[in-house]
Amino acid sequence: MSTIKVDTIQTRTGSGNITASNTIAGNLTGNVTGNVTGDLTGTGNSTIAGTLTTTGVITASSGVTIGSGGDSNTLDDYEEGTFTATLGGTTGNPTTPVTQTDAKYTKIGNRVKVYIRYGNVSTVGASGAVQVTGMPFTASETCAGGSFMSHTRYSLNASASNTCVYIANASTTLKFYQSLNTSGWATMNHSAGSSAGYMYLSFEYLTV
Repeated sequence: MSTIKVDTIQTRTGSGNITASNTIAGNLTGNVTGNVTGDLTGTGNSTIAGTLTTTGVITASSGVTIGSGGDSNTLDDYEEGTFTATLGGTTGNPTTPVTQTDAKYTKIGNRVKVYIRYGNVSTVGASGAVQVTGMPFTASETCAGGSFMSHTRYSLNASASNTCVYIANASTTLKFYQSLNTSGWATMNHSAGSSAGYMYLSFEYLTV
């Protein structure tokens, strides 16, 4: 097999393909029209006017810009996983620790959404306001909202009209509040017992 060595490939007329069975090393300047099959590694900027299709993984360590560009249009982080969420009280924790070791989270940019569940747990020994510790990221702002269901082992005021999940700035602890018809907020407290302690919740908060 013969080898042809050149410094520059000039623009050609007509149509056809240039096929390289091995690696092309160096810089490729100009436009590539058609399909690229194999590994394409570049350190500069690439503009693609058509559709980019890949069956592998695209790694973008600096983020992905969507829309008009700029920091406000850049998605710089995505992560999903599990963490350990521990149910406790502000003045006393359950005698037997109540944890969910596979609580789930999804982080998209600066937003974290958590999913936590406790089923038929004993809360004996727990006292004070209900709280869940161990969130996977520290909150960057105070946030309230979310949704949760609780059963039997938690105390609500008879005049409660609304409940919500709350996290303070610079905290990794969820707390639970109730809005009262004739006054302001109050914490949701433990009503400890040996069984029937259920809680299912999802909550989204902001982080850095």
